[in-house]
Amino acid sequence: MKILWCVIVWVGNLQALLRFIYCDVIPDLDSRRVDTMMTHNLLAAADRYGIKTLRSLCESKLCENIAIDTVTSTLALAEQYGCFQLKSMCLEFIRLPQNLEVVLQTDGFKNLKECCPALMDELLKSIAPVFLMYREIEGDADRKRVKLTK
Repeated sequence: MKILWCVIVWVGNLQALLRFIYCDVIPDLDSRRVDTMMTHNLLAAADRYGIKTLRSLCESKLCENIAIDTVTSTLALAEQYGCFQLKSMCLEFIRLPQNLEVVLQTDGFKNLKECCPALMDELLKSIAPVFLMYREIEGDADRKRVKLTK
């Protein structure tokens, strides 16, 4: 089964993309008006049109703004476009015990299971050590939770 990916550039993204190309003006990715989905779309467009600098800027901005409600879509995007740093950051975010339970219950995680089975294997390998450690500690009568720190 072949999957065809289509890049749709929305008006706001197209405007930011053209401004970057023609005026060398970097989009204000810190602006409140720019949300994660716009940055996702801008990264996809930058990748599609081979604008490496803009792609890198979008990737680093997404690395800074990983959140429970967007981590699965960001992880799928990172996998699709070969953003290895972003993918690594998403996996690290999911591995945190306080995030793991919540992420596993999101609709985004359910979608990720359906559309990216290979990515699910990698995710499970990534969280297995955390899950095993959590399970060992949970085995005592008090059911204490552990916080992992770097």
